[in-house]
Amino acid sequence: GLPSLGLVQNRLHRPEKHLIVQSAFLYWRYPLSEIKRVRPTRTPITAPALSLQRLEIQFFSWRASIVVSPKDREEFLQLLQERCPRAEIRGGAR
Repeated sequence: GLPSLGLVQNRLHRPEKHLIVQSAFLYWRYPLSEIKRVRPTRTPITAPALSLQRLEIQFFSWRASIVVSPKDREEFLQLLQERCPRAEIRGGAR
């Protein structure tokens, strides 16, 4: 399943070795090396962002995935492409 991250837009910090997802007062850290796939999703029930321009991130080690809505989607995808060579990254410019 997809974890709910709250009711406010989440912030994604510039990744180095971990993806840090922040929503309100909560945050989660995910190793970049575990990212398996990133793809666009418009599902309205799985993420806090007001926008439906969301990305689903799946991991190698976990069955669950997360849904995020980065402020700068293109920059976020570019960073993941650079730092996650094993990952399948989809969801470029629309």
